[in-house]
Amino acid sequence: MLVSLIILAKNEKTKWNVGFDFDPTKVNEANYLATSYGLKNSHYYFFDLQKEKLQKTRLFFPEKVEKVDVVLMLAVTMWIKNWDEVIKNIKFMTNNLIIEVNGDAPGFRKRIVTLLKLECKELQEITRITGKDCCEHRDLYYCKY
Repeated sequence: MLVSLIILAKNEKTKWNVGFDFDPTKVNEANYLATSYGLKNSHYYFFDLQKEKLQKTRLFFPEKVEKVDVVLMLAVTMWIKNWDEVIKNIKFMTNNLIIEVNGDAPGFRKRIVTLLKLECKELQEITRITGKDCCEHRDLYYCKY
């Protein structure tokens, strides 16, 4: 997660980058790396998607915007119980979602992909980028709302 966010933040076209994680250690690591790389446009925060409303994340954006360009949801679906609510509501924040569907419970990933097919105007699997050797229990998708 952290490396991908830093690559995005270092892109000169990236105006600002805000990241959220449930793990305070990951948030601290991300902020440390952002500071180390001089990424003044990047800020990372602890946020619990199961306890807080998704719309509350807007309070952390450095500018008031209707929608952000891209939302990355990496390794989240397996860890939160309300993954379906988050997927349904993220379309009000962005038109572009890159989501890593993870979990190895029987039928779990299929349920998530079924929901994505209903919610997204366009859904494209991009798993081949991550490679099957490392990520048998993960699938990466691009969703255009």
